[in-house]
Amino acid sequence: AWVNSGKGVEAAERCESLKNRNISLYKSTGYAELRPNVLLFGVVIDAWAKANEEEESAEHAERLLDEAEKLFLHSHSSNPNERLSNIVYNQVIDAWSRRSKDEAGTVAGIRAESILRRMMDNFRNTGNEYMRPDVISYTGVIKAYINSPIGGEKALELLDEMNDEWMNGNKAAEPDKKAKSVVIDACIKSGLSNEAFRIFSGIVDSEKSIVMFNTILTGYKNEGRCYEAESVLRKMISLSDEGYSNCSPNALSYYLCIVAL
Repeated sequence: AWVNSGKGVEAAERCESLKNRNISLYKSTGYAELRPNVLLFGVVIDAWAKANEEEESAEHAERLLDEAEKLFLHSHSSNPNERLSNIVYNQVIDAWSRRSKDEAGTVAGIRAESILRRMMDNFRNTGNEYMRPDVISYTGVIKAYINSPIGGEKALELLDEMNDEWMNGNKAAEPDKKAKSVVIDACIKSGLSNEAFRIFSGIVDSEKSIVMFNTILTGYKNEGRCYEAESVLRKMISLSDEGYSNCSPNALSYYLCIVAL
């Protein structure tokens, strides 16, 4: 209830206070129904992830992950709520991705990637399959880097790693259209239009969206590549005529093409 209250830091502080109260009562009473679990920590981490745009909030989330690891990292409980999974790690990655603003992009990306590496190491050391990074993990790290000068390079690197994970049997790491869309955006913001278009071209038409097309058009607009921009606009119109309504150009599409021209 507090997480969804929209009260930012106040809500996160109230959540953490309730978590501490829960743990204190469990220690003093030993009552099994009060035994803390991973879900308890996950909710509080989520509250801090959504609290505000300050780095301190993401650091709060990360400290809670430290606490959860001490309690649950080596748990062999049959109760899934008492074993760590990639969910809490993804929540901390999300906390950092929400702080990827302008000059903070590189810092946020580095911190988010450190959580990804930590998750992978813990998965390998424990053999806990639930802790293995998935597409959400990688997409979150790419989002954290998106406003960094090296965002495009890191996005391509992480996309390759995602594909390697998928090819090596981690089916949950298969790059989906959302992941590819974020990679395309990161490449465009780093001036890597050719790489962005290469990835975009590999996506089947049924999974393409107006957001992806407009992102590509933004890259061509930024570089003054008017012929490529107009070609993309014509492709949008063609797909729309074929029944792919999600590819229909809007006013922004035309604006970007006009500016490129």
